[in-house]
Amino acid sequence: MGGTIDKAYPKSTGGYTFEICKPAASRILQRGNVSPPSCDVRVEECIRKDSQDITDQDRRELWELCYYHHSAHLPSTDHSINDSVSRFIITHGTDTMIKTGMYLSGRLSAQQSRMIIVLVGSKLPETFKDSDADFNLGVALGAVQSMGEDRTGVYIAMNGLKI
Repeated sequence: MGGTIDKAYPKSTGGYTFEICKPAASRILQRGNVSPPSCDVRVEECIRKDSQDITDQDRRELWELCYYHHSAHLPSTDHSINDSVSRFIITHGTDTMIKTGMYLSGRLSAQQSRMIIVLVGSKLPETFKDSDADFNLGVALGAVQSMGEDRTGVYIAMNGLKI
């Protein structure tokens, strides 16, 4: 998604501007040796904006992507889309993380979809030496894996907490 966690400050511009780069989650998971079969995880790129620039149209696009993946991975039986729980971690800037969480929560309720969505960000970009990005993504990964199917909803994981 974007936000500080995915920011890079290119040296070619003097370091005073930033751009949202490839997902930090990929690099963090690689450093942590997190991969199947120990953890069934896939990183997908979406939107790539600073959170202050995210619009409701972007939030709708994010919801549609989650809903698409939720419905695409259902068992091929007569079960309805609401019988399966899908789990998502979304990297997001902290400035509008709560607004996006509220939007996704509203869509989740309206569609009666069974998803666990965890938004995660960081105070410093993942590319910085003392960034909290690795820790925060680890908290989000632990949270999304450990929550029972009765805990569907939207959460935020940062600073060792899941709220």
